[in-house]
Amino acid sequence: MCSDRFTNVTWNQHFVSQAEQKFNSQNPESNKSTIYYFEILDNGLSPPTIKCEGKKKVESTFAERDLFTIKKLSGKDRVNLEKLFHRYEGEYANHNRNLLRIVRCARRGKDNNVIFINWAGITNELQFIYKHKIMGWIRNPYKIKEIIRIFGPSSNAVIASADALNLYQSITNIEEREISYICSKFDISFEEYKTWIKIIILFLYFEKEGEKTILDDYIEQFFSANELRTSGQIHYFDDAAPLLPDVGIAIDGEEGNHIFYINISKNCFMVIQHVELAGRYSQDVLTRMNIDPKDVAALLPNLRGNKSIKLYSNNLEMLAGYNQICVKSSKFAVLCASSTVHGLDFIS
Repeated sequence: MCSDRFTNVTWNQHFVSQAEQKFNSQNPESNKSTIYYFEILDNGLSPPTIKCEGKKKVESTFAERDLFTIKKLSGKDRVNLEKLFHRYEGEYANHNRNLLRIVRCARRGKDNNVIFINWAGITNELQFIYKHKIMGWIRNPYKIKEIIRIFGPSSNAVIASADALNLYQSITNIEEREISYICSKFDISFEEYKTWIKIIILFLYFEKEGEKTILDDYIEQFFSANELRTSGQIHYFDDAAPLLPDVGIAIDGEEGNHIFYINISKNCFMVIQHVELAGRYSQDVLTRMNIDPKDVAALLPNLRGNKSIKLYSNNLEMLAGYNQICVKSSKFAVLCASSTVHGLDFIS
């Protein structure tokens, strides 16, 4: 029997957190926040086509009944993974507000549209928001097959904890009929669902408050790795709004070049790029630039672990590109604070 830590009455379970949606909503501080919902009509066109379905309540958008419920108990109680998610969701708003405060301070009194921001001064907020988004990617039901493809071999690992072992045992005892609707809606098998839940537990489980998770270590190593060059862009808008995709985060790039498109708020989005210095992408760039291999060797010590971030204001061309990437990465829908979406064809 699982401990009370994982027992609650929550059946309406978000796969894109309410915290993220509220930062993009019409009334962020309200308990009844609303947000514009756009159905994707065709994401293969350039630009893609979307249709505005009006405002929807954040409490019911990008959520599914008992998506992460492992076991239903007597009455309204159920065993689910909400406790693991709250570890990140509960602190997300504060970190997001701090990041936006840093951005507004950096813009104050400056007329230029490109501003360098000190990486060290923004690292704490940046990494937490990044972790929150990767947590959302791992638990997103539209990404189940992708998550299993990447992390499937890890699903056989177990955490040596009584509570964790009870969770794993509960997964083993799930009856297929209880999650048949979930499997049908997201086009997955019963075994794929159980493997996915095991991966979520493996990455997010913690025994006590303040204890690091595997996800924490994974992201921190990603940011500190000397074999990567990490750079970022923060884009802020006074009168335009970025999209929030139903997959939570848009991931793009090619071999050796990993790009993450991250919604921050109704005024702001961020792009984080990790380039493998020894990867194919870097080699192709150096070849196109006709840089001598000897010169590359001399540059490497300065590039290893190098990090930089710039702030851009009101770059509508970048907003159009970001919005198009969000739609192309999404499955069925995107959200926005505005009824007008820049860079897309839409039907109101």
